[in-house]
Amino acid sequence: SVITNVNDLAFDRPEEGRLVENLRQLPEFDPRLSLVAEVKGKIIGHALFCPIYIRSEDGEEFPCLSLGPIAVIPEYQKQGIGKGIMDELTKGNEHLLFGLTSSFEAVEFYKSLGFKKHKTALAKYPGDSTYLEN
Repeated sequence: SVITNVNDLAFDRPEEGRLVENLRQLPEFDPRLSLVAEVKGKIIGHALFCPIYIRSEDGEEFPCLSLGPIAVIPEYQKQGIGKGIMDELTKGNEHLLFGLTSSFEAVEFYKSLGFKKHKTALAKYPGDSTYLEN
C-alpha cells in the first residue's frame, strides 16, 4: 500500500511498513487514529495510534493509545511534518496515555513533542536485539 511504501522509504527498511500494515489489520484498529500528510495529492507522511489497555497488578484496566511509527519520506523530513501529524492525532486524545516505542535516533524528536523517558521499561524480544541491555 502507499502507507507501507511511505514507511519503507522513511526508515529505509521494510520492518516499519510491515508493522503498520499488521496494525491496520487488527480488529482494534480505528481509522480515525491514523493520519496521512499530503503535498499536492502525494502522501508523504503517516502515523497512527492503536487503542490498547494496560492492566495494573490489581487487575484494573486503563485505556491508552500506543503509538506506531511516525513516517515522513526523506525529502520532506525535518520540516515539521511529523510534528504536524502528531499534533493532529493527539488533539482530543490528551486524556489518554500515549505509549511509545522509539528508535534511538528519534529520541530528541519525541522529546520535542513532550514525551519523557520512562523510569523503567522492560522488553522481551525473540532472539538478540541491539535495543536490549545485557
